[in-house]
Amino acid sequence: MVPASLSTTGSVREGRRRVRRSTARRNKLTRNRRQGLCMMRAARRATQFARMGWRYELQGCELWKNG
Repeated sequence: MVPASLSTTGSVREGRRRVRRSTARRNKLTRNRRQGLCMMRAARRATQFARMGWRYELQGCELWKNG
């Protein structure tokens, strides 16, 4: 009975450590993705502003954000 409990505690500890590591990696990924989306949005806004009026640009941005 003792070795089984020890193995379970070890597995739980490993799982917790793995989850913490994955959360850190996820935060880094989300931060990079957010920066990339902001850059993409700025570029798209500039191109749309140059092509047509800012009104259509705002409509496109809202549709893209919701969809």
